[in-house]
Amino acid sequence: KQALAIREKVLGPNDTDVVTSLNNLAELYKADGKYAEAEKYYKRALAMREKMPQPNHSAVVKSLNNLAALSKIQGQAADAEEIYKRALAIKEQALGPDNVDVGASLNKLAELYQAQGKYDRAEPLFRRALEIFELELGPNHAAVTLVLENLLAVYRATDRNGEAATTKLRLARARKN
Repeated sequence: KQALAIREKVLGPNDTDVVTSLNNLAELYKADGKYAEAEKYYKRALAMREKMPQPNHSAVVKSLNNLAALSKIQGQAADAEEIYKRALAIKEQALGPDNVDVGASLNKLAELYQAQGKYDRAEPLFRRALEIFELELGPNHAAVTLVLENLLAVYRATDRNGEAATTKLRLARARKN
């Protein structure tokens, strides 16, 4: 808190380094399980990033993802879903629908649905993320294996053994290379 106060005094309350300090302080509170405090600082960092003359979409998305993850930890799935959707929309508009960062956002939202047992909502998002990652990063990239693992879990949870077996083979090939 002292570092934040000093930065605000020296640099001004709207400086990007102040926003970084807010985010770092929120991370510390989150790690300590002080979620209400973390949320306060995450929201303040987001508000400042959104008010900047030329908001950096990646910085805004980072703040949104931090808030969504915090909501998820606290069991506030509906809030996390809306925040992840907002982050995804920003990325799609700024980067296009087939960007790797869009794939990462799709995967985060799908993981939220998966954790809730909403496999019918998770699967198409995982599939879309997989398509993006394979196209942009290649079939053996770590992001591809992550999504394949997530899809495998969906297939197993929904007793789709044939698709699970095929996905398990794809996963083994991706890991081998």
